[in-house]
Amino acid sequence: MPSLFQTLDCLSLPVSDLDGALDFYSAQIGHQLIWRTDKATGLRLPESNAELVLRTDDRPMETDLAVESVPRAIEQFTHAGLPKDVQRRAHEAYRRFLTDPVHPAARFKPVQGAPGVRSARVGLGYCALATRDGEVVI
Repeated sequence: MPSLFQTLDCLSLPVSDLDGALDFYSAQIGHQLIWRTDKATGLRLPESNAELVLRTDDRPMETDLAVESVPRAIEQFTHAGLPKDVQRRAHEAYRRFLTDPVHPAARFKPVQGAPGVRSARVGLGYCALATRDGEVVI
C-alpha cells in the first residue's frame, strides 16, 4: 500500500503573543503574511501551498498533512474506522462553510490535485472533505 500522506499542508502553533509571534516569524524569519484575524494569523511556507498558522487559543500544536488521492484517503480512513463523532463534526464544518465560506472557523482550503474538492480541520488530526455537488465525504 502506498503512503497516504504526501506533504505538509499546515503547521499550527499556539502562541501567547500573536503580535510578537507574527513579528518574529515574518520580520525576523522571513515568512510572508497570508491572512490575519484577532486570534490567529497564517504565514506562507515557501515553495509550497503549506501554511504556518499562529494562534492564541488553547489547542495544542496541530499538523495537517496533504494526500495525493482524496478518494483513496477517504477509503483508508473509513476502512480504518473513522469515529462517528468526527464524521458528525465534519458535516457541521461543511454546513458552516456553506453559510459563510470565508469565516475563519470554516477555513476550507483547495485540495491539491483534486479539482472541486476542499478540506477543513474539524478536530485534532481529522479533516472534512467536501466534494462537488455539495456532497460531504468523510
